[in-house]
Amino acid sequence: MELNITESWGDLFYVGLNGIEIYDANQEKVSLDIKNIEANPRDMNSIPGHGQDHRTLDKLINGENNTCDDRNMWLIPFNSGEDHTVQIDLGRMTTVTAIKFYNYNKSSEDTLRGVKLLTIKIDGRMVSPSKGLVLRKAPGYILPKDDHMCNDIG
Repeated sequence: MELNITESWGDLFYVGLNGIEIYDANQEKVSLDIKNIEANPRDMNSIPGHGQDHRTLDKLINGENNTCDDRNMWLIPFNSGEDHTVQIDLGRMTTVTAIKFYNYNKSSEDTLRGVKLLTIKIDGRMVSPSKGLVLRKAPGYILPKDDHMCNDIG
């Protein structure tokens, strides 16, 4: 699976997410490990001088999604017009029935760093509209457990 982030909610320099969850045909969350996921750019540490930034790729799948704590978020440099990709290898043939995206939610101001538009390819085939899917902007605060700031695709 390849996700290509093409637009943020307004930040011109960075884009990120709190998390991603993928669900199979039994509506069960697919277990992912860091070995299953790659990104380009990988994270903030790909920028010279940012070697100790904690907003790393593993945060996309650590399960700490309903948070404003940026130690549980993924952030990358953003350049309009360029590809910003996340590749996910599920490790086996899997019917994907849903993907939940938890948008960047550090604060109300920093929600501008969230993903606004992305495309999805599975096995090299576009499964989203060619212009992409719009993800809901995060609220900038933690929602109650019965509400979700995620975007369900499926």
